[in-house]
Amino acid sequence: MTIKRLAFEPVLVKHLETLGIDHRSVTSDLGFKKLDRQGRLYRLALFAKSATGDDLLGLRIGKKVRINGFGPLSYAIVSAPTARHVLQTSIKYMRIFQSHPPNAATLSTGRSNVVFEYKHPIRLKGFTNFVPDLFFASNLQTLSQLGADLAEVRLELDYAPTDIAAYRAEIGIPVTFKAGRNRLIMPQAAIDAPLSGTFSTYSRAHGRLAENVLASIASEEGLPDRVAEILSLARDQSLRASEVAAALNVSERSLRRRLSKMGWSFTALLAELRTELSRAYLLEMPVRDVAELLGYCDASTFRRAFRRWTGITPDGYLRETLPDNSRRRQRAI
Repeated sequence: MTIKRLAFEPVLVKHLETLGIDHRSVTSDLGFKKLDRQGRLYRLALFAKSATGDDLLGLRIGKKVRINGFGPLSYAIVSAPTARHVLQTSIKYMRIFQSHPPNAATLSTGRSNVVFEYKHPIRLKGFTNFVPDLFFASNLQTLSQLGADLAEVRLELDYAPTDIAAYRAEIGIPVTFKAGRNRLIMPQAAIDAPLSGTFSTYSRAHGRLAENVLASIASEEGLPDRVAEILSLARDQSLRASEVAAALNVSERSLRRRLSKMGWSFTALLAELRTELSRAYLLEMPVRDVAELLGYCDASTFRRAFRRWTGITPDGYLRETLPDNSRRRQRAI
């Protein structure tokens, strides 16, 4: 069983529908359907931000996801005997939410507090706070649903939203902005207190089920998906094969040989990823910014590459994809 989409995706779709926003230009697109679960969520989030202008979208969506939205992993979460176990489970299966780097989130214990830190947050260009907000809001929501004591929990962030008061009201706990880190700080006594209403008797069985789910994800995705995942999470998409090989703990020669056996070359895989990402980015930002993000020296070089991939220029793609008023707004950015 492979998880094709993150639990947040259907919640975000429902949120857009509630607002009366037609998302089908994104969700019905063949390119969108071919994206991996993270890519689908990020593409949809950028569209939602453009359509709503809501800077707090990550918080709102994170708070709406119920525990049972995580499929078989829900059992491992529900059976956790303490809040510490809940967060340990979250870290253990972080790869489903974010696969690279492997230590994206950590849990550490001090003298009296426990720190749950998001050390390597994903920053979507044009919506940099979406993924960190989603991460903390969903974990807080899970703890709240399980009856954890959040009275003395506080949040520290390395950024500050436009509307600080609205952010604090939405997250529901004390927040310190521009703190240099992104972390939840919780009293050790509260995080180790037994959770009421859990099924800890079955925690081992549920844990084994969760392990099976994670193993199936790793085996069914395959090497091309892992390479695409690493490239898409990089600061830009100009990583060399040697750098991707290092992230996978294999030699560059081994990486190229294994891809070749699967009918891929690294160059072809990089070109396909750039094609899908450029289509998504062009809907959100000017051509020159897309070119820079994808590792091109200038917009003209990117335009030629895009036409080679798709048979159409970036401007032609925008004319076919966006309504007139959206194109005017795009040119003005």
